[in-house]
Amino acid sequence: MSSDKTPITPATRKRVGTALLTVAAAVLLAAVIVVLVVWRGGATAPSASGETGRPQPSSNPTIQLGPATPVPTDAAQTDSRIPTDCTDLYTTDWASSLAPLVLNPAWTSGPDSGPRVATDSTLSTQLQDATVLICNWASEVGGSGQGIITNVASITAEQQADLTASIGSLGFPCYDELDGLRCVTERSDDGASWGESHFIRDGIWIATKWVNASPDGYTHDMVNTIFGAA
Repeated sequence: MSSDKTPITPATRKRVGTALLTVAAAVLLAAVIVVLVVWRGGATAPSASGETGRPQPSSNPTIQLGPATPVPTDAAQTDSRIPTDCTDLYTTDWASSLAPLVLNPAWTSGPDSGPRVATDSTLSTQLQDATVLICNWASEVGGSGQGIITNVASITAEQQADLTASIGSLGFPCYDELDGLRCVTERSDDGASWGESHFIRDGIWIATKWVNASPDGYTHDMVNTIFGAA
């Protein structure tokens, strides 16, 4: 019987080799696609810094009072009406009614100390530039969800006008009180009651923020110390 096999020519070998390379490339591409799908669906790709799964900020963050002991800025002007020490800012013994909070515990004197009352960025900047005295009623052992921070600032007539305009634009309820302007806002978030009080009179700005602690007469006491009892 005669042989009917066709001889394999160089051209044939080239076509077969090209076909095999094409198949191999297709298999490799499919494998890469599968890996990417599994990675994206089952894990977080690492960032350039090596972090994975960075948590996103909560829409209702926990409100805590941070360090804030008397650290006036260089830009703040002095005012003889403002005491140089927090113990001289009050005529009432608030230690008993605010316990277990204490006035300016040691941990609040850290390097990050500074005005931390106004939640609005514009007010915060104005307060940072004018604060003379900061008094912090806080837990003795560290930051917590309860406390009071008061900043007493000395401002010029121009700064007072700008401040009044800034507070007005925020929509804070304001009213005349003790020969000055008092603006107060209060809220409750996730079981925490907090608020801000801004008292402005004759170049003095008393800004207070509280969290789960709002004793009656607190601002009035400071006003009476600075301006004298009515």
